[in-house]
Amino acid sequence: MRSGEDPPTGKLVTWRGIPLNNFTVKNPTQGQTVVKLKPPVVSTVQLRGIQSVARRWKYVVYEIQFNSQQRTITILAKPY
Repeated sequence: MRSGEDPPTGKLVTWRGIPLNNFTVKNPTQGQTVVKLKPPVVSTVQLRGIQSVARRWKYVVYEIQFNSQQRTITILAKPY
């Protein structure tokens, strides 16, 4: 957590089964990545909810789990 910033405003969310090719490091120095979330990883309804939150807040990732056998990742994040 960064000092001087407000605590997380939302609840922790989990996105499972994200294909590795949907995960790209945008700026490794700042820890920025791009994750393409779309069906079937998240439903259309979930995607609309994520997009509505992302218009105002950034998602901060708490944990990334890599599954090398299935070539997927699981992300735990919270909107700030």
